[in-house]
Amino acid sequence: MAALIAGLTMGVVGLTMGGIGMVPVAKSFIPDKSDRTTTVRIGVGTSTNVADTPGGNTPGVALFDVMGRTVGSARGSKKNIGDGSFKDIKIVSDNGVQSQYVSISKGGIDGLCIAYITVTWPDGGKYLFSGDVGAACGAHWYASQTIFQESQPGYKPRCMWIDGNDSNGITTEGFGVHITDFEATNERTAAYNQTLDLMCGSPPRFMLYDHITSDDSLPYFNPPLEFVPQTLLDVDPAKVIGVPGSNHDDKKKPSRRRLRYRQTPTTGTPSLNTATPQSAMAGRLITSNDPRTSAVELCESEHSLGPDHVSFAENKFCDMKTKKLWPLCARASDTSACFDATSNTMRAGLRRRDGTGEPDVPEKNYHTVTNWNQPRN
Repeated sequence: MAALIAGLTMGVVGLTMGGIGMVPVAKSFIPDKSDRTTTVRIGVGTSTNVADTPGGNTPGVALFDVMGRTVGSARGSKKNIGDGSFKDIKIVSDNGVQSQYVSISKGGIDGLCIAYITVTWPDGGKYLFSGDVGAACGAHWYASQTIFQESQPGYKPRCMWIDGNDSNGITTEGFGVHITDFEATNERTAAYNQTLDLMCGSPPRFMLYDHITSDDSLPYFNPPLEFVPQTLLDVDPAKVIGVPGSNHDDKKKPSRRRLRYRQTPTTGTPSLNTATPQSAMAGRLITSNDPRTSAVELCESEHSLGPDHVSFAENKFCDMKTKKLWPLCARASDTSACFDATSNTMRAGLRRRDGTGEPDVPEKNYHTVTNWNQPRN
């Protein structure tokens, strides 16, 4: 925490082994200020574009001040942001106002998995929102290659999906966030962890939308929230949980979707959606020896969505279509059903003469195999 006190890093709300927690991020990770300009950086985990140049469409961005008034916006486009890359979107305002509310909306029909957004105000204020929040609040999500911390091994956030249509099984067009509410302290993240509705059950704080564009307004807290100094705890949680927020009548309102909470051991919050999404990337496989990307976590989450995944650290393969875990084949003489990470195919196990025994295995054929391996020491 010494670096936090020294002002070199900032705390961000993320998902840790104990649930929702504070993740330190170097302030150098966020763009520097620019006169009368708010810079929004979109960090991409992966996409559903399987063309020669991978990546997804650049999303639209809209900014609003503390009272929900429009600061400025930038429409989405079909220009790609490469997988694992980022794009800075600059929005100029005459008075250099602080943009506390941010909406992110689809830019085209390619699904885009957003690992993070950062916001730099004209006065130098810096904020970061992690895809972990979306994963905790029930968004479709996947693992990402983004590393927050400069020191090894670093922290990898999950990424959350948005899309311009439902063809990939992604039903979210965008989201709105009160960016200042995700500056982390130990006390704030503990409160979010204990009461998930403080983070996920408040449309002005964070909301997923089935239909939203950069022309739509966002709900805002009216009057503005009050926080306890230093800890940043909500003075009155009753003004947060379940509060729909105010909205300006001169702009369109986006179509909200019902938040689908993600089950976590610490909160015990039940999931409100029992449907398991199908893989959006049939024919794609990601392999990794990095323990920070987990095939087990992907298969155990009903909201994860993306390519099949091999974790050499866990010795597991996750079939994302069926959400079934399989062991990796250890040797050629294996008699149990397993995934062969050399040929990238399933290997059937032995059956008894009466036809019982090992289960049937799915047929796997991949046109794209991506290696996320970390260098071995």
